Amino acid sequence: MDIERIESVAETEMACRQDLRFREPGWIFHHGRRTGKIALHLLDTLDLGVDRDTVYVAGVFHDIGKGQDNHNEVGAERSRELLSGRVPAGALDVICDTVRSHNQRKKSDSFPDCTKLVQDADLIDHVGLIDVWMAFYWSGSHGESIHDHVAWFKGDDCKRFREYMRTHLNFDVSRQILEDRIKKSDQFFVEFQRAYFEGI
Repeated sequence: MDIERIESVAETEMACRQDLRFREPGWIFHHGRRTGKIALHLLDTLDLGVDRDTVYVAGVFHDIGKGQDNHNEVGAERSRELLSGRVPAGALDVICDTVRSHNQRKKSDSFPDCTKLVQDADLIDHVGLIDVWMAFYWSGSHGESIHDHVAWFKGDDCKRFREYMRTHLNFDVSRQILEDRIKKSDQFFVEFQRAYFEGI
């Protein structure tokens, strides 16, 4: 596969889009690239028999339908349109099936490994230092103060979201990466609160 050309197609489609007001323009594209890279890291760690290019491209395109109802179904169709002739037919089927199933976590235990890798990578990308950026962007777009956001991080909604992620990951290594990223996010906010409220 010509990954550089495929990334260019993805960038043209997604780099300027803003699917939600509380995500920056281009989130879909950059999140997709990070998801693809995280999925490759998981693949290398787990040593699964899945084609690297297929996993990466599925990660890049998994949210191409974001912002529309049934974005997974819309995304699978759009991926097929954009990638036909650019990837081998067998890989195209795997990519489109992965895009279709990426948000169907725990609805089936029989997902192929490519889908499981992208599902986990997608969740992992929402935690850690990216989480910090998302938090500030959310607060800015919603007129929240630091007090509001600290309260959210200490509250039940954050706990529920993190528990959802923990229980919807497919691999033990994914859970370990998630926990490491949660620690980084929590450490940042402890330091940030101290600087903001105490000036030290």
